[in-house]
Amino acid sequence: MEKAERKKIIDALNKNQMENAKVYAENVIRNRKEAINLRRFGVKMGALSSKIESAARTQEISSTIANSVPLLQSCMQKMDAIGVAGSIGDFERIFEDMDVKTAEMNGALDSVYSTAIDNGEVSNLLNEMKDQVQMNVNSDIQTGTDVIKPVPAATNDMDAMQAKLNDLKNM
Repeated sequence: MEKAERKKIIDALNKNQMENAKVYAENVIRNRKEAINLRRFGVKMGALSSKIESAARTQEISSTIANSVPLLQSCMQKMDAIGVAGSIGDFERIFEDMDVKTAEMNGALDSVYSTAIDNGEVSNLLNEMKDQVQMNVNSDIQTGTDVIKPVPAATNDMDAMQAKLNDLKNM
């Protein structure tokens, strides 16, 4: 719209019509001021809208708090400090009992896994195994094979450990 008015100003000046050019110039200036005033009005309306929204949210929160206060008061009246303390005490006793049971189970498991093994027995078994491996190697050398055959493990220790584990399960 401003461009059209400016074109009219140029046409009026070319035709040497100073009064018409002045009127068109006044229109351009008036329109520009109206646009600025409309922008200011828009900004003011936006600020007013924001304030109204804020007031509405505050009112909603206020009503929610007003509704919550009686509920909180009734809950506080129903809460018995002695009863809560008793419940906490029961809770602590249960955890202490669980600690004791856990310690007993750990002790039993430790005894299963840490059976006293005589170092002499270990040395004897290792020497026996070395002798068997040496004999297998010698017999394989005589037959022409290079394979060392595995020796079956002793099952007596496993049976004893399984029996102890079964006893623990039955506790």
